[in-house]
Amino acid sequence: LQQQAKKLATHLDAAKHTADLAASVRSKTAGANAAMLADMLGSLAAEAKYYAGRSDESYRAGMTCERVYDSVRESNNHPYQGKVTETHP
Repeated sequence: LQQQAKKLATHLDAAKHTADLAASVRSKTAGANAAMLADMLGSLAAEAKYYAGRSDESYRAGMTCERVYDSVRESNNHPYQGKVTETHP
């Protein structure tokens, strides 16, 4: 009976050691995963900022293009309205 008790105690001690080791590995892995996810989130935020800036630039360029187009169209609809033309001999 004592031998069985010692054997069981040895198995329990080994199981506890294995469980502690697994918990330690999980903790380190979780920390590494959290660091990796934080790094990815930072990269995504930088990319989002870049694309938002590009979008703003494109919007401004589009609005400028529309204003120029409207101005040209308007001047073509009324080519001599309010303009003084000079004639050269």
